[in-house]
Amino acid sequence: MKSTGVFKIVSQKRTWYERALAAVFYAITAYIIFLFYKNNGVHFTEVYFIKSLKVLASLIFVLGLGVRFSFVISHHFNFDLNRYRTYYSVGNLGFGKWESIKKLDRVSTFVNNRGECDVSIWSVKNKRYLIATFNEIEEAVVFGREIAEKLKIRFKERN
Repeated sequence: MKSTGVFKIVSQKRTWYERALAAVFYAITAYIIFLFYKNNGVHFTEVYFIKSLKVLASLIFVLGLGVRFSFVISHHFNFDLNRYRTYYSVGNLGFGKWESIKKLDRVSTFVNNRGECDVSIWSVKNKRYLIATFNEIEEAVVFGREIAEKLKIRFKERN
């Protein structure tokens, strides 16, 4: 196989209102931190630590909402080294663990029990890599065919 580098598939792009909500929650988090340190000097007392824990609890909740509305899931395939990873990221920060893949067999579409159409890449040993979910079957079929064509493997449509 010729050198192709890392093949990246972004399976979930955030809509504008989700990004706006994430920005609001991040701004609230920064504002809470600003107000806390503006109104409370740093002291090494029990009262200060109790206040800090209460503010930290609210920050975790608000920051969690911001992350919820801004994280993106990507799938990376490195065909030179036969590796795959699911990469979770928020902006430039992210994580994902590389796993070995032997050989890819096919790309398939399948309607799940929620009525959505999943697009998956299968290895020869029937390991499934779910890469995208669509509401419309036609969109999933077009996407699956494009991926199969780029990877030079077969495409299988299932209902």
